[in-house]
Amino acid sequence: MKVFGTNNLRKYYVYVGAITRRIFSKLDILKTFLEKVKKNQEDMKEEIKTIKEEATIFSYNQACIDVSIILKFEHFANVRNINNFYK
Repeated sequence: MKVFGTNNLRKYYVYVGAITRRIFSKLDILKTFLEKVKKNQEDMKEEIKTIKEEATIFSYNQACIDVSIILKFEHFANVRNINNFYK
């Protein structure tokens, strides 16, 4: 029982080799793409971390400003009440 002749077997190996090379080429492209995506995700994580830190600082500063405004208002109200008392 002869499955392949020598010439047909050679053609089969060339065909399979070409398909295998194309598959490995596509896999290399996918690997490169995934590495780029992973690097972009890491960069985005760093940017998000920086933005969160800045937002925290801004929130703290806003809270300080709010407290300062409230204290000034209370001081102004107290001074006004004292001035009204002396009138």
